[in-house]
Amino acid sequence: RLPINYRIFKNKNAFKMLDKVIRWFKKHKVYLVLDLHAAPGSQNCDWHSDSDGKALLWKEEKFVRQTVALWDTISKRYSHEDIIAGYDILNEPVTANTNKINELYARIIKAIRNNNDGHIIFIEPNMWAANFDGINVPEDANFAWSIHFYQPINFTFNWDPLSRCPGKNELKKLLQPYLDIQNEHNVPIFVGEFGVASRCPECNAELKWVEHTLSLFKEFGWSWSYWTYKSVAGMLVPDGLYRIFDHEMFHRESATPGMENICNILKHNGARFHKTLGTNNFSLHKELHKILSRY
Repeated sequence: RLPINYRIFKNKNAFKMLDKVIRWFKKHKVYLVLDLHAAPGSQNCDWHSDSDGKALLWKEEKFVRQTVALWDTISKRYSHEDIIAGYDILNEPVTANTNKINELYARIIKAIRNNNDGHIIFIEPNMWAANFDGINVPEDANFAWSIHFYQPINFTFNWDPLSRCPGKNELKKLLQPYLDIQNEHNVPIFVGEFGVASRCPECNAELKWVEHTLSLFKEFGWSWSYWTYKSVAGMLVPDGLYRIFDHEMFHRESATPGMENICNILKHNGARFHKTLGTNNFSLHKELHKILSRY
């Protein structure tokens, strides 16, 4: 699941870069899901949608038109690309007006299908891909629901370092509403994101959560994509399969935790930012890798 920021398409070489990534996936025979992670105007108020604190996608029609046009362009180019499993048309929408989500989804789906593009369309519900209230079942023959699962968030985001790992039965209760929706609509669920914050380089207590969660996904017949491939650990968010703890390369210049601190340190030096966050500086989380490989 490849997260894409719409701003990349302002670069004249954007599709050359994306074509290169697609060739990597072809080489390794890995299916690719294109994920619009940051839409024009921003679909939520969070940093990961490239927002300045506002979700203007739901406020201004021009951003809606830009989003639909972007998917139309992507679809025209890749309608017959078999290594692409499908399109995750909007990451984690957040709005009090779900009609806006339904209208946008309908317009994007129409644009894609008008290109004779039969790829799977992944539909994320409201409130960070977690709440189906008010979300319509699209009139389309080839779509899947896509949820994100980070519950209980005090544990997975390490907001409460003393919180305990929930048991499998507790997690099953949290996932049951999504299983009910799958059964009600007879539509498969793809868990586009799930993950947990590392407590420390050697602790690995959080891996019980991963084990329980994956065993439930298997029981329910759900496909999944772990969030994320690599990330700076030690933040108050889940980190990746490849990780580096922020204290290893970044000194604290303030009480600001995690990525915000890193950005404050490196924002005026793009070359250093790029070099420091190169994958060769990160280490494989071997215990996590074993679990993911087993499932």
